[in-house]
Amino acid sequence: MRKWILVGAVIIVIAGGAYLLLRPPDSIEYHRRMLVNAANEGWSDRLWYRLRGEGSGVEQRLRRHENALVRLGYLERREFVVTNISGGHPVNVVGQAGSAAIGGIFRITRGSTTNTVIVSGVREDLPKWESLINELQAGTGRPLSADKSTTATKAEP
Repeated sequence: MRKWILVGAVIIVIAGGAYLLLRPPDSIEYHRRMLVNAANEGWSDRLWYRLRGEGSGVEQRLRRHENALVRLGYLERREFVVTNISGGHPVNVVGQAGSAAIGGIFRITRGSTTNTVIVSGVREDLPKWESLINELQAGTGRPLSADKSTTATKAEP
């Protein structure tokens, strides 16, 4: 009987150690890397996530890593009202213009209403985003051709 208790305790210790070694770290660098790579994952990555019980939704992982970077203070999220942007859907226009003018890590999504966009970007870059959106609304920015996606994610290595 004691032998089985000892074997069970050893198994629990090994399983706990494996969990601690295999769980992802909660660091800015880890979540930054995962946010950049989430859109470029292959079939083996999707299989690995399914085996871990995380599902295969890229959008879900993008949102999770973005939220972690906001929580860790690397990214900041702001909602902007966009009333006069031409050239396509505001998410696409702002995302493409930001990619050309600002760069870095950012994510543009639809806001709570049809005339808002949410910019999640590096904290130091958010004043640049505000200026860019104001320029686009004033017609002085350079809106580029828009594609059909509703989320723009850009990262420089």
